[in-house]
Amino acid sequence: IAKANELSVAEIMEEPTSVEEDCSLVRALAIMSTHQMPDIPVVRAEKLVGIASRVDIGRAFLEAWLSNTKN
Repeated sequence: IAKANELSVAEIMEEPTSVEEDCSLVRALAIMSTHQMPDIPVVRAEKLVGIASRVDIGRAFLEAWLSNTKN
């Protein structure tokens, strides 16, 4: 604990992982799985525009599947 008091966040942080807003759902989910992330930052021109969760992506897959089964 004493050592932790001397460390800064910059010294322990990892390189950020994010996806561009036009990234496919499959790619976003693959990145999230690879990095064991429940959510992923979504960026446009390196600026945060939102957060996508596994639930968001799963819902989008389900909605797409349901709309295809109606046709």
